[in-house]
Amino acid sequence: MKRLRTTKGLLEALVVIGLILLIPLFFTMRTTAEQNAASMPRALPTVANAPAEGNALAPKQPPACTFPLAGTTTAESMPESYTFSEPKVVLTAAEGNPLNVVQWLPDNQQVLVTEGLRNQYVDNNNTAPQQSISLYNLETGESKLYAVRNETGETEIWQPELNGVVYSALNFTLLDKAKGNRIFTRELRVSYGDPDATQLLADNLQFPFIVKPGENEILYLSDKKMSKLDKSLKKLSLASVDPAQWDYAKSRRDDRPVDYQMAWQPGAPLVFLYSGAGLSSGGGYTFIFDTTTGSICELNLSGWAYI
Repeated sequence: MKRLRTTKGLLEALVVIGLILLIPLFFTMRTTAEQNAASMPRALPTVANAPAEGNALAPKQPPACTFPLAGTTTAESMPESYTFSEPKVVLTAAEGNPLNVVQWLPDNQQVLVTEGLRNQYVDNNNTAPQQSISLYNLETGESKLYAVRNETGETEIWQPELNGVVYSALNFTLLDKAKGNRIFTRELRVSYGDPDATQLLADNLQFPFIVKPGENEILYLSDKKMSKLDKSLKKLSLASVDPAQWDYAKSRRDDRPVDYQMAWQPGAPLVFLYSGAGLSSGGGYTFIFDTTTGSICELNLSGWAYI
């Protein structure tokens, strides 16, 4: 009987010793696993229904956007009245070229302007007329050329932190003789004041870039990746995006890829995407893209959207 008690006590002691040894081993293995997981590269968030590389998925309608009830107010805004002096001509384009005032600079003295150079072309085929981007000083009358590009009809913007102009440009590559037009890629560039030494920021843009109001962050889609540039031009990849997967409509007037315009909601991570998709119904696609989560939802406006 005494030997049985001794054996039982010995077994209990061994169990206790075993537990004491296993507990530190468990925490050591757990810490190692967490460190390995933290060192693994994280995948980009993916927009719903975006295919993996090499795998084609049938286009699918994104989920409908839902919103909380917005607060309403009965307060009426009073219109502001202005009195203008007699206009004064300060700048006239040469030879009647189209002149466009793009943006006032923060100093309220200079303006960013573009001028269509209708007598200058990319080549002898008279395709894609050139366009200049300049700063014009209203007080001194001085004009400083920043860039000359192929005319795109897209927006350019002054970046105070860079002391330069960020703009899109068309890089013409080949002539498609069958269709009678030129093949090009869309570039994102910045000029610091020398039109012969502009910096390429991104290539193969799928549609025009946008800038976040008040914060000067740049958002663009290139090679099926939505990316953002901060004020110092540091790049951050946000999500894998394939716009072809949003083109779910059955009836189309043509087979051209859908081109989108974008607008960034001030003070928010939401981007409004809209297009006239070439649908036989006359409508288009309208989406909201979340730059934080990479998610997409659709606004059914029963028609086209314009901003």
